[in-house]
Amino acid sequence: MKITPTITAYRSERDLIQLKKWFYDFTAKDDHRQKAIDAVGAMLTRGRLPHGIEATSLLSSVILTDIKNPNLEPNVIQLSYTMAIIRFVNGIIDPLQKSVYAVPMQLLARQLNLPTSFIELRHMGTHENLPSLEMLRSASENALNWLFDHYWCHIQEDIEDENHQEDDVFSEVVNFRSNQFERLIDEYSIYDNLKFFKKERKDDLNSSLETNTDIKFKKCLKDIIEFGNSDPVLFIDILIRKFYIIYPDNKLKAKKIKYNPLLEKLYTPLFDNLKVEFHCKFIDIVSNLVDGNEVSEVSRKLYKKIGLRIILTKSETDQLLEWTPYFIKFIFKTPFSMIPKTLCKTPTELLDATVNKIRSIYRSDKAMERLSKQILEVATEENHGKEMLNQLSELIRTSEVSGTNKNILELPPSIDDILAEKSATKRSADDDREDEIKNKRRKNEVNGKNVYLLEQHDDWRPTPFGMSV
Repeated sequence: MKITPTITAYRSERDLIQLKKWFYDFTAKDDHRQKAIDAVGAMLTRGRLPHGIEATSLLSSVILTDIKNPNLEPNVIQLSYTMAIIRFVNGIIDPLQKSVYAVPMQLLARQLNLPTSFIELRHMGTHENLPSLEMLRSASENALNWLFDHYWCHIQEDIEDENHQEDDVFSEVVNFRSNQFERLIDEYSIYDNLKFFKKERKDDLNSSLETNTDIKFKKCLKDIIEFGNSDPVLFIDILIRKFYIIYPDNKLKAKKIKYNPLLEKLYTPLFDNLKVEFHCKFIDIVSNLVDGNEVSEVSRKLYKKIGLRIILTKSETDQLLEWTPYFIKFIFKTPFSMIPKTLCKTPTELLDATVNKIRSIYRSDKAMERLSKQILEVATEENHGKEMLNQLSELIRTSEVSGTNKNILELPPSIDDILAEKSATKRSADDDREDEIKNKRRKNEVNGKNVYLLEQHDDWRPTPFGMSV
């Protein structure tokens, strides 16, 4: 049996293992990313490479250029990052466009577990103003992480058998992520800084952060804020799973309480200095916890390795409900122009997304109504537009008139609902017309007449399309 050989631009899988090490396993003193980029360039002269390799090389190249040339024109760096993101997305999505009609990219992205934020950035870079440099830098790092999780981690060395392959993949991802997180935690000394911050704030919970002029405290505050803005999800996981903003179950039982409101006084001045992305991510994470979504295997192993609680009890999760109003009000106090377009494009879209999150977090109509009124109190026409405020006011007024049985802030019907309704109306009209024709035909048959929908012509004969008669 003859087997057709597969020609590749690399000699063996060991070349890919070496590239993976150069691209991802680096330190300030031992950085071989440029060597990896050069190696990929050499391989491309021999033939095509998998998209994962080429995309990793492009993204790494732009990141290195940005780091090594701090005085370079910002527009040049923005264009480079944007083009790298566009090629990254196109190379993943385009092979799946096999239908006669183009399938929406968001749908294909969901099938691949590709965050839709990359699709939005691609759209902004192609059709709108270029995304900000800060957003592009963060997205490029996230793209490299996604490529590692979905491509590079499957390139294994010394796999003993298929039964252990899945465990090896998990350990590869966990080791990479834990090293990345631990490096970030050590860089900002986050645990020591949070401990010092808590100690200083306990002396006077009612004071503002600006009143503390201690140099050490200002440095501590600066490090915590930079850490929270650089990786908001990791910071939120630490705050929740290390029990900074909630109490563990045993402490609740010992104090015979369900929640300590002093924790809000302790940390809200700090959270006021963080970007709105942090507050939006907090709502998402709380929604997942309240819904009881299971922790993925990778996250489970990662939490265990970096010392975070894996499973939270109901009493621990319920404390997060007390934090949610603060984060929701902060989001709507923020001018809409400061909210990244990757999160939402219009104020109405922001309102709809927030309402969905509130519904998943709170099961009580009264809680929904109270939060809706709080949103209306803090949202201003200058920041969010008159249309959104009118919509919110009307929905609250309708809910108050109709009683508690009606869903608060009911969303408009979806496109599917509208199409289904139109289709049903059309089918009903067609059925009525068909019944009318049948009745008329039946009546004429009784009278001895034949019914024709089209007028008859004796000299008519079929003619191929395009030929003269």
